[in-house]
Amino acid sequence: MSNQNNNNEPPINPNSQEEQNPTQILTNLSENEETNNNQLSLNQPSREASDYGLGLAGQLSQRNLNIDRLDIKVNGQSVFKMNDGELEKSTINNEQAELIKKALKDPAALKGTVKITQGSQVLLHVKNGRVLVDKARLTEQSAQVEVTSQKGLYDKYSQNVNSQGLQKTKEVAQNALKDGMDKKDVVNLLQNHDAASQDLLKQSGEEKGTQALNKIVDLEVTKLQSHQQQSSQKEPELATSKGRSR
Repeated sequence: MSNQNNNNEPPINPNSQEEQNPTQILTNLSENEETNNNQLSLNQPSREASDYGLGLAGQLSQRNLNIDRLDIKVNGQSVFKMNDGELEKSTINNEQAELIKKALKDPAALKGTVKITQGSQVLLHVKNGRVLVDKARLTEQSAQVEVTSQKGLYDKYSQNVNSQGLQKTKEVAQNALKDGMDKKDVVNLLQNHDAASQDLLKQSGEEKGTQALNKIVDLEVTKLQSHQQQSSQKEPELATSKGRSR
């Protein structure tokens, strides 16, 4: 009778966990736990990744790019945000930081989306290996074509300016402001590369000359804001006019 019962028992699987060496079971569990912990750490916000975001913001600022409302999105999720030049939010993790690095250094290899904006202006947009927008020349691919330095920016903003003296200074300042450059960065640009501004600093002294430059740029800021307000007021008037003509 007992032999018959034994014959009906299912065969023992030599590979089943119950029959594995206890040491091997513990090793497997330890390896699984380590893998899970590594994956978890990649997905958790980290100080190292946040520091990378701050370093990137610092590099953009050094290139005279406004970072007051800088926003970095990875795969549609905002992971790093500045407000008035101060860090407002950082949930960036190591995996996301690596994707941002890849977008900058090897965009063709990126799987996913990285988007960097300043306010409503898109500085960089890389999606699945394609550089859709790179206005600030942030990727190495763009840097190989054109290195944007402060001198390069001054040349860009003065390219179609035919005026001379302080009139040229005003027009260059206007072009830089229209492009989204911060006021203090515009003043710094003029101090370093604008001939009329440098003459003003020599004649008036650094303190008074800088004050005069600030007033010039302030005036251009006011002009730009006034022009933008007038443009926004004209749009509904045009829409109303078109509606009446129909």
